[in-house]
Amino acid sequence: MEFIDWQPGNGTRYPIAFWQEEKDGHLRWVITWLRNEVSGPSFKWSGDLFDLGYMAGKMDINIYDAQGLAYLPLIQEALKLGFTIGKSGELS
Repeated sequence: MEFIDWQPGNGTRYPIAFWQEEKDGHLRWVITWLRNEVSGPSFKWSGDLFDLGYMAGKMDINIYDAQGLAYLPLIQEALKLGFTIGKSGELS
């Protein structure tokens, strides 16, 4: 598990606990937004696709925060594949 101070460029800071693994060819991950630095809403997913509205509903957060949090697993995978992140958040 990693603890990350995630700031995706949408004006919000997300201190999160993040865990992921690949099993049987599918990505599984858990993300917890540590709103008070100790605990907060969590979301667990297995597979490649999920619905942001579903994630927002399960975590009881707004869709914009769900977008910011959902971006992290994609970035983590891109970094593993050798991509780099520029100053404005673009992958190269």
